[in-house]
Formats: sequence, structure tokens, C-alpha cells
Amino acid sequence: MTDLAARTTVIRPLMGRPSDPFWEGARRGELLIQRCPSCRARWHPPSPSCPRCGRFDVGWIPSSGRGTLHSLAVVRRAAHPLVEDWTPYNIALVELEEGPRIVSSVWCDDPGSLPFGTELIVDFLPVGLELVLPVFRPRTDQNGEP
Repeated sequence: MTDLAARTTVIRPLMGRPSDPFWEGARRGELLIQRCPSCRARWHPPSPSCPRCGRFDVGWIPSSGRGTLHSLAVVRRAAHPLVEDWTPYNIALVELEEGPRIVSSVWCDDPGSLPFGTELIVDFLPVGLELVLPVFRPRTDQNGEP
């Protein structure tokens, strides 16, 4: 991961409200999801209000960082010139232990060979000076450690 971490040419995610706490957590090495204090729903991606009950005073909670592989596609032809150096890359849908699903990437030798349902654990990839992306890797023991 270290050679890719030095890259600064990347399509940057939209930052700002309501996702700032998510990105700040990633910079600290913490995966955060939103939670409604009223109906207790948990979700991702970030939203200014609860998708279940519409309440606006929602909060953030740390995720365990554990999840399972729900879907994965390996991209071999860059969709944009800014990501040509990253190909091949993968786009994964990970179902977190807490329920929400998050779009990310899986980092391992051959992510395309992983079966759906593979247990994953979050890791964090610094890209440039300010951006840290949550990525996932396969879990290899009960504690999520490799």
C-alpha cells in the first residue's frame, strides 16, 4: 500500500457538510457512521437527517470496522484520466457489522478472487497530505488481525 499512498493524483471525494466528521474520523484512523438518537437507525453515506424518521439532530458513532464483502468489481480500464495510474482497482460494497453498507476498496493480492461474504476489517490509506481513505482487507482471525 505504501507506493499507492504516496500518490496525490486522485479524484477527491466531495467534502463538507454533512460528511466532515466522517473524513475527520478517517484521518484519525476511525470509521464513523451516523446514528439517530430517536429511532436508533444507523446509516452511510452521511446525510443531514435520519433516512428513517427525518430527524435532523443526528450524531456520529464509531464503527467496529468489521464487515463482510457484499459485492466487488475490478476496474481494468480507467473511467477518468486521473485514475489511470491506479488501474486495475476495485470498487467494493462492504456491509458493516452495524448494518450500513459502505462503498470502498479491498486491499489484498487478488481481490477479484474473494468470495462474497468474506470477512473484512477496515484499514486507512493516506493519499497526499490531507486525504485518508477507509479501505478494507480480509480478516484472518477472530480479532480481525492479519
